[in-house]
Amino acid sequence: MKRRVLGGNFGWVRRPSLERESAAAVFGAPIPSQSWAAISNAFARHGRNEDALTASTANKNKNDPKGWTFRRDAAVKHLERAIDALNGIDHDFIYEADDAVSLEKTGGLHSLGFAQALNGAVDEMLRVVGHLADLAPIERAVLSDAESRAQLARDVFAALKDHGASVSDGRALDSLDGVSEADLTGFERLVSAFGIHESETPLGTAKWTREALAQKQG
Repeated sequence: MKRRVLGGNFGWVRRPSLERESAAAVFGAPIPSQSWAAISNAFARHGRNEDALTASTANKNKNDPKGWTFRRDAAVKHLERAIDALNGIDHDFIYEADDAVSLEKTGGLHSLGFAQALNGAVDEMLRVVGHLADLAPIERAVLSDAESRAQLARDVFAALKDHGASVSDGRALDSLDGVSEADLTGFERLVSAFGIHESETPLGTAKWTREALAQKQG
């Protein structure tokens, strides 16, 4: 099931934890550039999803400096203080200063518009405050961490399916006295090496991978 969180600002790109050559060595076969590009894009999507899960916009605690509400209210307060400071400037002096500089620069033919610029700055800040004052973050539907990891496994499998990706036969593994990394397929070893899923045993990795691939595509 997809959970709802509030949209955030995605400022970084998640990349595969292995270089292409190292991943190919784990996989046991060359990974074409097109497939690697698809894998890189899959990791980037997973990273954006992780960002959304931990975004400050999901935190509406008014007392938490990392939360949306706290940061929004702080921004509004700073803007309001700046507006008060600009309104506190002696506007008669600004007109006089404009006349003096205009006389020096243009011989008095043109006003440099100091007062207009000051008033414009106040108007723009008031406009921003008006938008921010009661602004609620936009909701986004994102995958849970478990769902996102399963989707990442499916995406990587799809990128490598035509190049030998496969999963183990569960019954065949269950019949073994002990399951080692060598008993897993190259794709299953890659799932572990990429850190897509971390299991205490190779058998656990194989089981999780089969279940992830069996889930409905997100």
